[in-house]
Amino acid sequence: MTRSTPQLKIWASRHLRPALTVAWIGSALLATTGCNNAEPDVVGDAGAEPGVVILTAQQMERAGIVARPLQVGAVGVPIEVPGELVVPDTARAVLGSIVEGRVEAVRVVPGDAVRAGDELVLIHSHEMMDARRDLVAAEAELRYAENALARSAQLLQAGAVSREEVERRTADRDAAQADVDRATEMVGHLDPSGDGDVTVRAPRDGVVLAVHVQPSAAVVPGDGLVEVGALRPLWATAHLPEELAAGLQVGAEARVSFLASPADVVEARLVRVGGQVDRLTRTVEVRVEIASPPEGVRPGMFARVELLEAQRRSGMRVPGLAVQQVDGLASVFVDEGEGRYRAVPVDVFPLSDSELLVVGLSEAARVVVEGAPFLKAATEQGGMAEDEG
Repeated sequence: MTRSTPQLKIWASRHLRPALTVAWIGSALLATTGCNNAEPDVVGDAGAEPGVVILTAQQMERAGIVARPLQVGAVGVPIEVPGELVVPDTARAVLGSIVEGRVEAVRVVPGDAVRAGDELVLIHSHEMMDARRDLVAAEAELRYAENALARSAQLLQAGAVSREEVERRTADRDAAQADVDRATEMVGHLDPSGDGDVTVRAPRDGVVLAVHVQPSAAVVPGDGLVEVGALRPLWATAHLPEELAAGLQVGAEARVSFLASPADVVEARLVRVGGQVDRLTRTVEVRVEIASPPEGVRPGMFARVELLEAQRRSGMRVPGLAVQQVDGLASVFVDEGEGRYRAVPVDVFPLSDSELLVVGLSEAARVVVEGAPFLKAATEQGGMAEDEG
């Protein structure tokens, strides 16, 4: 009785030893398709050993098999840990009161974006009234001194006063001018509002991180009012297991993605490594700086921090498709010569979207870097045939 091709595969997978299934199917298919020159459905012959595939030169060319000798070397392996975006400590400004008085108005709440010079808090203070009164008095003294100097200069020309008198009047005028400058600077420092209140303004563009006062609150010099932080750059704070923190170097490259916008991945650099291990979590705090955060990214958001060289391992760099699952294990195919390829289980560590680090191969092994999926198919023909039934 003649069986169809699918039936041959099913029968073989159920009655022959697994290691011989692919080879048997290949022979059977050649016999049943001998009336034409079409290529057999299988891509190659499985060797007598599990995980070994033997290809003809024609099959190797058709599959595009490329194997290269790869050297074992120390490679930095990325580590990805959760993090949180924060304003850098060096970019925070806590604005304190410089006068004694009563808070008249608070213009902002935490989270508000502000521009340099925006009003934050108004304070009603007697110091402002004193400063403005001192300025009016100083300006009056200056006008008197200038008039006196002018009269002395005229009398000197008429010979009615001595030169020493003119010089004394000049010194009085200069002193009065200094008093006016000082009073003007004080009023400007207090920055009066239209109603004469002391104005506290944002020193830079950024975001309001905290507000420490409420309207009608009494304040004295030094009391904290508002905390403002810059939005560029930002830090991402993360915690790394202690065994990985020892090898970190400030300045190392990093990448950051954001929970709110996973498609945005930005370059960053390591700027801080904690000086002690947390006693409860056994982790070390690390901070990376994001020089150009994407629009819409704000402090407090969650992020994923990828430290590109958090650990170093000895292994080989291979393309992502060079690693295949064979018998449930991550494996690469090693070229043993004369069309013979063996699947070797390896430990795998991701390096990028298209590259992996494999550990567990001998020095200078000839690794299949193109065509590995073809070889995997050859090792799994028996299992695939059984699924068809």
